Amino acid sequence: MKKFHSLSTHLVLVILLPLAVLLFAAAWFEFRFERNFLLDTAETAAVNLSDGVTEELQGILRSTRASTNGLAIALEQQGEQDRAAIEAILRATLEDFPLVFGTTLAFDPQFEGVRQPLAPYAFRQGETVVIDSLAGEDYRYWEWPWFTEPLSSGEATWTDPYLDEGGGDVRMVTYSRPLEISGRRAVLTADISLSFLSTIANSEVLGRAGAVMVFDRNGRLVAHPQEALIFNQTLDQLAEQESVAALVNVPELIAHGESVWLRPDDGMHAGLVGGDPALPGRLYARPLKEAGWGVAVYFSDQAFLQTAHNARALKLLFTAVLLALVSALITWASRRSLRPLGELALRARTVAQGKFDADTPGQERQDEVGRLSRAFHTMQEKLKAYIDDLTRATAERERMAAELSAARQIQAMQLPAENPSDSALHMHLVARLQPAREVGGDLYYYQLMPNQRLVFAIGDVSDKGIPAALYMARAMTLIKLAVQKGLTPGKMLAAVNRVLSEGNDMCMFVTLLVGEIELESGRCHMASAGHENPIRVSRSGAHSLDIATGPPVGLDALASYEESALQLDQQECLFVYTDGVTDARNNEGTLFGEERMYAVLSAHGGDGPDIVTREIVHEVDVFMGEAERADDMTLMVLQWHPQEHDSAQNLVSGQLEYPVRQGAHREVLEALQQAASDAGLDGLEPPDLALMCEEVVVNVVSHSGLGAEDNGRVTWRMNRTFMEIRFEDSGVAFNPLECEEPNAEEHDFDQGGMGIMLIKALVDNALYERREGRNILTLIRGIDPAGEDQENQEHA
Repeated sequence: MKKFHSLSTHLVLVILLPLAVLLFAAAWFEFRFERNFLLDTAETAAVNLSDGVTEELQGILRSTRASTNGLAIALEQQGEQDRAAIEAILRATLEDFPLVFGTTLAFDPQFEGVRQPLAPYAFRQGETVVIDSLAGEDYRYWEWPWFTEPLSSGEATWTDPYLDEGGGDVRMVTYSRPLEISGRRAVLTADISLSFLSTIANSEVLGRAGAVMVFDRNGRLVAHPQEALIFNQTLDQLAEQESVAALVNVPELIAHGESVWLRPDDGMHAGLVGGDPALPGRLYARPLKEAGWGVAVYFSDQAFLQTAHNARALKLLFTAVLLALVSALITWASRRSLRPLGELALRARTVAQGKFDADTPGQERQDEVGRLSRAFHTMQEKLKAYIDDLTRATAERERMAAELSAARQIQAMQLPAENPSDSALHMHLVARLQPAREVGGDLYYYQLMPNQRLVFAIGDVSDKGIPAALYMARAMTLIKLAVQKGLTPGKMLAAVNRVLSEGNDMCMFVTLLVGEIELESGRCHMASAGHENPIRVSRSGAHSLDIATGPPVGLDALASYEESALQLDQQECLFVYTDGVTDARNNEGTLFGEERMYAVLSAHGGDGPDIVTREIVHEVDVFMGEAERADDMTLMVLQWHPQEHDSAQNLVSGQLEYPVRQGAHREVLEALQQAASDAGLDGLEPPDLALMCEEVVVNVVSHSGLGAEDNGRVTWRMNRTFMEIRFEDSGVAFNPLECEEPNAEEHDFDQGGMGIMLIKALVDNALYERREGRNILTLIRGIDPAGEDQENQEHA
């Protein structure tokens, strides 16, 4: 009893009892209001849903009526046509109007005193349109209402829903329009399948609380959640079966264009839609004026209010928990405020450790209260000092974070889009850059030049973080300036290198790969400054391109950079990247490595730049897991699309396999001369073509190690302004382009000799590859259609 009369107990009772009464009263009033509100909302939703279903059906029927009337008018104007023409028109009608299941043009069987039934019928069977005939003794179309009623009345009409036995065997409704073609009466129909009504009737309407019904002008059910009732029962029968007398009057009210509400007071219950008859519900019906049908939406009161019941239970539980917490809080607060001073001193030592901050009066006292106040004061000073230090440190970190965020945005603004439009570049290009920190030292760049050249670059700065980002920004600026000057890749690297090497006291450098693609021909020139080799990716796999390279830019101001060339294929991708791809590590310290990278590229070689980029990034991320990224990762995938212009339309291509034997060059020359004539290639001197053909083929015959039983292959593409010839053989590996130029005085003509040097002088690009055990030598030359070499014209 002493505890009951304690101050803390009285405090709890005085606060909690009124609070409990108020909370539970508020919950009860809220529930009563919420119940009425939810039912009003449900009725509004039922009306809106009914309107939506009605408008959808109205739209289908109206569009069918309009299209059928338009076709009938066209048929009357065209006059008499044979059966094949009529079937073609019907088939085209189904292809143009996907909502129509079937259509027929049925003629009056009695014409000029002779019985001539004719009723070709087109209907959908799966994804195809099938043509059948309704003119048969098993389906006497001239006796069906869809034919007789419009023919006798002379007016178009909608039939009642029916099962079309023999004409499609589906539930449908038909719009029939009479017409006259060359003096012969006929009826044009459009059948609408009612299968979509089952989807509407069985959809989740108002959650799981309701259902949709559709009935025709006679009250027969056309759509209902119970499939067995469709076409087999009317609203009158359903009203008698479920003892809902008010339902009998619905078809008549709908026929007069009125909407109807039936509520629990009218005896409405869930048995109407196959549910429990003990559960009350509500039904809203409205007319479908186009066909004279009715649409009804039903929902259950109890099912719809279940959410409110659940919410009420949760609120009551929350109220009880809240009262318990308030009771515990008040009890704790009251007992704490009434503790003896000794307990308060013990609590003060805990707070002095940094867990509380408050005013400390009474420090002048010399008793226990004074000692307690002085302890509180000491704690307060320490806490304030700590908070000040923490505030300054937090502000500094936030300032640094904001600056780094701004720096990252500025750095990102220097880079072009990762997914540019194909139409803008005339090729498919995708790039990705993922910095290891807020800012990074990787870069990529591309620019479409006015003369249909695409310049691209990718690079990796030697350092990380802010220094690398600043160096990267400087390099990007220099690259853009070099691109604007129209320099070739090698000269671009030399120009950037000269500037970055000046005053480079920190000895920072950038590995760079710069390329230039001629969008008309697919010829590509590249120069590398210590960067990873590009990779050719195709359906046959991924192959590294061993191109010439020089030192990274920024180290040697006098360095020069050699260019390499290759011919891009439309089905191939060019993959360039930084070492952040292969050097990515997981938590165990294992590198992602080139082997995994090549495996991913080979697996998706024919999938295009988007998928190649996505899969590389995904595989690296999966491999790293939760590991922190130690290096920036950048990659770019390019796929060339040949441009379609006038000269490309006259492109002549072909290939020839020739035996490796003496005199084979004459067979090859004859084929190439014929191709040049077909392409209208007038700017190429015949001796030039003969020299190229003879020197290469004779070189293969003499030095490949193959015999007459082996074959070589020559492939060509050419038009009036461009020529590409590719020679392939399976002989010993040999790159004739690496032969030193012969000394004419010493008559050094071995294996390539003076002929290869002359070929280099005759073409714009000579490319060699060793791929899949074959030597591939590609000769590329641009042709001036006026007869002068393109190179000579440029030097003029």
